[in-house]
Amino acid sequence: MPSEKKPVEPIALSDSFLEELAVVLSAQARLVETVSVRLDEAEAALSQTGENRRDILELERDLAEIEASADLLCDGDVDDFEAIEIESLYAEIDARFESTSCRWQYRSWRTFVNEAAAQNVSAEGTIAPPLEALLSDEDLEQLRNSDYDAQFRWDPWDYGVVGVAGVLAALTDFLLVKIPQDIAVGEFAGQTGSPITAWLKQYNTSDKEQQDWFAQFARWCEKTCKTPYDGFRSADGKPFPGMSPHTHRFQTLGHAPILGLIFGIIDLCRGTITGFKYDIGSGTHTPFIGRPAANGERVGVFTAFLKQVGHMLSDVCTPSGLPAPLMQLFQFLNVGEIEINGEKRTLAKLARWMDYNGFDLRHFLTSSISVAVVELVVRGYAMIRYFLKHGEVEFPGAGDPKLRSMLLTAHGIACLGNAGKIVLYQGNPLAINLAEWMALSKYAVSHTKYVLFERHRLRMEHLERLTAAEWDRLEENMRSISAVVCDQSAELIELGTEQQ
Repeated sequence: MPSEKKPVEPIALSDSFLEELAVVLSAQARLVETVSVRLDEAEAALSQTGENRRDILELERDLAEIEASADLLCDGDVDDFEAIEIESLYAEIDARFESTSCRWQYRSWRTFVNEAAAQNVSAEGTIAPPLEALLSDEDLEQLRNSDYDAQFRWDPWDYGVVGVAGVLAALTDFLLVKIPQDIAVGEFAGQTGSPITAWLKQYNTSDKEQQDWFAQFARWCEKTCKTPYDGFRSADGKPFPGMSPHTHRFQTLGHAPILGLIFGIIDLCRGTITGFKYDIGSGTHTPFIGRPAANGERVGVFTAFLKQVGHMLSDVCTPSGLPAPLMQLFQFLNVGEIEINGEKRTLAKLARWMDYNGFDLRHFLTSSISVAVVELVVRGYAMIRYFLKHGEVEFPGAGDPKLRSMLLTAHGIACLGNAGKIVLYQGNPLAINLAEWMALSKYAVSHTKYVLFERHRLRMEHLERLTAAEWDRLEENMRSISAVVCDQSAELIELGTEQQ
């Protein structure tokens, strides 16, 4: 009766054994690759056998003629013939194939591993096998496509779109944004302002001839939403230094488009004025908190919010307008020497001069056109690519690292264009595109945060998502293979022992 099959015990594979197995597999992979290359060479050589046969026949005929007239040859006719060169050529070819056709005899696992390691050293100069030696081209391609950085890799279309977006934004800045207004005197005389900013400033809600609903609403807000930071004099009747009807909005933080929602509400709740004093003699700006002579009554937070919004709406479309966002913070910087029209100015005085020459919120909106060009081109392209790949429309968010890097690069190109524009405008600070530089700073900060703090965590999460499913598949395959192997009768070979 046939003997019953004994169950096969699974072999526990240690880390050291896996390392040795990797060395052996690497050597075998290199050997197979070398043999494959030699076979290709042989196939290429054999494909020319017909031509070689004709050459051999011609040589045989030539040799027969030489042998027939051997009596006519003298010693000098064969002085250049070196028979040893043919022998050396055969020896070289034989050695080449001898080095690649090594035979390993299995005496023990240890000697087998040592021979494989020696073969690796002689072939590649390293014992540690690269992963590519053990994988097929399809496996390598799949690994490259599933890599975390592969989803953020740019292709030629990405580079082209980013370049086009940046150049278009730079052209928009130069042709449409320009500077806030025409300059007739000084070292920048003759430079023309932006037609869009001029069109925006034509609308004046303080003009009684404007009878549309917004102009009437703005004038109503002007009467209703009185604020303490709109005064020029303190409670003791002394004027605040440097303030005038044209400059008080730049000097008070309550009039700031962004900071006003903080400091303006605080001033309304406390009945104070927060801003900067300007000393004409020294040219310095000094922060201060004072109590105005009028409109100093205190109100609640909700009322303060409504008054703040109403007061901003009443001022936005007046001749003086509202300051550009964050421009008032430059009043802290009483440093630097920038000469304009023969006068040296600090950064604080430069910001004051720019506001006085029309660099306000409306021109900031005009300069935002360049930012909009970059955003529309790059985000529209990303949306189209997503639709072509997935068949559905999705508006991409700037949280995607690839999109963020594309936006950062496009805005960087636009800012380089703005730097060139400033040079063409003879260094005129009014040519600065504040909105574009703010957009670049925003994406630079967020991308730096991603590189320093988020990229490693996101890469680990990506690997966990990939390996979770693959480990399940691997375990299932291992169970299937073990079941097949254990179900067959075969002689067991214990690795690591010498074979007789």
